[in-house]
Amino acid sequence: MPPPLPAVEVIRKSIDESFDPSIPVLWLRWADHGPAAERLWELPDGLSILGTPPRRFGMRLKRTGGDAYELRLIWEQTHLSWPLLSRAELLATSLAPLLAALGIDLWAMLEHPIGGRARPRAA
Repeated sequence: MPPPLPAVEVIRKSIDESFDPSIPVLWLRWADHGPAAERLWELPDGLSILGTPPRRFGMRLKRTGGDAYELRLIWEQTHLSWPLLSRAELLATSLAPLLAALGIDLWAMLEHPIGGRARPRAA
């Protein structure tokens, strides 16, 4: 199990018009944790990112069916999109601890009504 994430501060919010203007992009400052902060971040479909927690992060999760979700993600300068994911696929990612560090509960986002957009909001 990876070490816990360092403390994080949201230093500003913006919009990335080139990807999805409905996704708030959070600019984050993580407490210095040195090399221990580097880890393997598991994303859907077997995609992994090796590095420190993102300093630029945005996410939109939309429930499209009983166990069907659409995910759009901004991770630093990378824009990612998955049109169809299951709850199990989302819970198997590294998103839950990352969102928890921001004060956001992935489980609660997964319970949004069908057609409802669950956008993370920093605490």
